[in-house]
Amino acid sequence: MIDELKKIGLAGLGAAALVVEKTGEAVDALAKHGEKTLENTREMREEISRNISDCFKKAEPEVDEIIDKLSQLSAEGLSAIREKISELEILHAQQAAEEAEREAQAQSEQADTQDKADADAQSQPESEPDAESGDGEPAQDTSEASENGSDDSAQ
Repeated sequence: MIDELKKIGLAGLGAAALVVEKTGEAVDALAKHGEKTLENTREMREEISRNISDCFKKAEPEVDEIIDKLSQLSAEGLSAIREKISELEILHAQQAAEEAEREAQAQSEQADTQDKADADAQSQPESEPDAESGDGEPAQDTSEASENGSDDSAQ
């Protein structure tokens, strides 16, 4: 009995030591992975920054040309451009509203489908094995027959 208790105690001590060792290894692995992720994030951020800078440099001459052309427009021409911009803003807002409506409709349909599936699942009887019969069929209620003191087969 004392040997068994000693064995159990040593097993517990071994388990604790193993947990400490494995936890340390896991923490080291996670830290190493975190360092790699941080370095990758830095590299990606620098690349994105370079790409954006390059895009602005490429677009700068075109923007300057557009500004030159706009500065040569008459008041009527500028008014026409403002009107066109307003129309485009309205069109963009309408498109955004339609997209939001489609998303809401899709979410509503998904929720309805899930609700129907949940209702169907709840309405089906569970067929867990009965403790007495073990056949997977729902247990039959025999309380009425025993209350009346009779059995249907005896009649």
